[in-house]
Amino acid sequence: MITENNNTTYYQTTNDILAWQGICPTNIEDIFIIAGTLNTNFGAVYRGTIDIPDSNNIQKINYPNSTSTQVYGPDYVSTCDNNFITLVGSFQTETPGFNEPCFGFGYKGIYGDFYNVDNYFIIEPPIPFKFTVVHSTRGGLAVYISSDASQLNIILGKSYLYDVDKKLTICEIVYPNSLYTTTYGIWYNGKKDCYDCYTISGGFSKVQLTTETENIFDTHTFVVDLFYNKLTGETLFKNWTEIQILPISLYNHAQGITGLDNGNYILPIANFIFDTNIRNLTQFSGGKVEIKRCENTFVTVKYEPIHYPNSDLTIVTSAAKNSVVGVFVNTNEESLPFQAITLK
Repeated sequence: MITENNNTTYYQTTNDILAWQGICPTNIEDIFIIAGTLNTNFGAVYRGTIDIPDSNNIQKINYPNSTSTQVYGPDYVSTCDNNFITLVGSFQTETPGFNEPCFGFGYKGIYGDFYNVDNYFIIEPPIPFKFTVVHSTRGGLAVYISSDASQLNIILGKSYLYDVDKKLTICEIVYPNSLYTTTYGIWYNGKKDCYDCYTISGGFSKVQLTTETENIFDTHTFVVDLFYNKLTGETLFKNWTEIQILPISLYNHAQGITGLDNGNYILPIANFIFDTNIRNLTQFSGGKVEIKRCENTFVTVKYEPIHYPNSDLTIVTSAAKNSVVGVFVNTNEESLPFQAITLK
C-alpha cells in the first residue's frame, strides 16, 4: 500500500495478474467486482475490497474451448442471493496474442459458476471483423468495438450496442459527423417512463486515420445519453458532448464511466501527447475527470491525474465510484497491475 499526497492510496496486485481491465461496485459499500487477465492468458474475476488482501479469491475465467480469455467489464446485478453477475470481454481459439483474431463474449450467471458452459455466449458484429472486444456492460446492455486493425487499437473500427438478454446487436454508435467512434463505458441511470436510461463514454475522431501517421492519436473523449425501449428496441441518443479536459492540451479517450452518489460521473481517461515533428508518442498518462449534466450537455467539474508512485507510465482502465484499476510500468520496464482509491 502506498498513499500519495494524503489523497490517493495505491495497491499493487499479486503477480498472477497480467492486467486489471474492469471494476464495478456492488450493493455492499467498499466491495467491488474486479476483472482482468491472468498471466496464463485466461480471464480473472475477483469480489472483495479494493486492496485484494487474499489473492486466493481471484477466480479463473475460460471461455469454452478457448486458448485465451480476457475479461474487460463486470456488472453486478442485485438479486435475492446477491450473487448474480454479467461479464464481457474477448477470447481466442488459436494462437494467443494481441495481433491474432479475437471474438467478443459475455457471461451471465451466478458468481463462481464459471465452469458452466451454458452461462457463456458469443457477441458478434453484424459484419465480419478480425477483432471484436466487448468493453463494458451495465443494466442489460453492453458496448463493444470491432476492428481489422488490432486488438489494442483504441479508435480504428466500429462501435456497437448489444442487448445481453436478447443476445442481439441493436445498432452502431456513431458520434455526429465523426469518421470513427469507440465506446469503452456504459452506465445505467435507471428507468424513465418506457425507457431504460444509460450514459455511454468513449472516443471519436473526425480525421481520416491510418496506423502509419500521427493522426492515429487524434481522438477526443465524448459522452452521450441513451434511452432504450427494451420492448420495442427503440434507441434514442441525446446530449452528445465532447468532454473538455483543461488545461491539458493533448488527445484523450475515456476508458469507462461510473456514476457518483451526487449524480455526477467519473471518466477514467487515457491521455496522449504526440510530437508531430518526430512522429512519435512522447507521453501516455492516466487520470480521471469528474463531469456533471447541465441541461442538454455535460461539463467538466475537475480533472485528477492518476500516477502510480515511482512509475514511468500509468494507464487507468476502469473506475467504480472513487476507485480505479489499471496497469503501470516500473523503472525496470515491467508492466504491473494496480488498484487505487481516492479519498472522497
